Amino acid sequence: MADDGKQAVVERYFQAVSTQDARALAALFAPDGVMEDPVGATPITDAEGFQRFLSGITDTFDEMVLTPEDSFHAGGRVAVRWSARGRSKDGVEVGYGGIDVFAFDDQDRITSMEGYWHPRELFAQLKGS
Repeated sequence: MADDGKQAVVERYFQAVSTQDARALAALFAPDGVMEDPVGATPITDAEGFQRFLSGITDTFDEMVLTPEDSFHAGGRVAVRWSARGRSKDGVEVGYGGIDVFAFDDQDRITSMEGYWHPRELFAQLKGS
C-alpha cells in the first residue's frame, strides 16, 4: 500500500481515542491541524481542545471503543468507516458508526479530520428511545 504511513497514523488515531490518550491524539496532528468531530461542531485546534473532547467521552462512558472497519485512500486523504461500542456510566450499551476523513501534510501529520456521524443516534440510545 502506497499510504502505509498515513494508515499507521489513522490506526494510532483510533487507538488514542479509544484509550482516551489526549497527548497521543494531539501528537498525530500538524501544528495547525484541525479536528471537527462531528462536522458542524466547534473545531479543535490544540491540546486543551483534544483533552476536552476526550473528557466528554470519559464523563459519559465507562467504556467506548472505536474500531476502524474499512479505509479508502485517495488524493493524499484517507476516509475510514468505523464502528463504536460502549457502555455509559448508567450501564446503557450503545453502538453506532460513522466515517472520518483525514488529510495529511508531507510528514504524515493530520492537517484535518472531519467526523461524519449522527450524535442524535447516540443520544437516543443513551435515553433508551
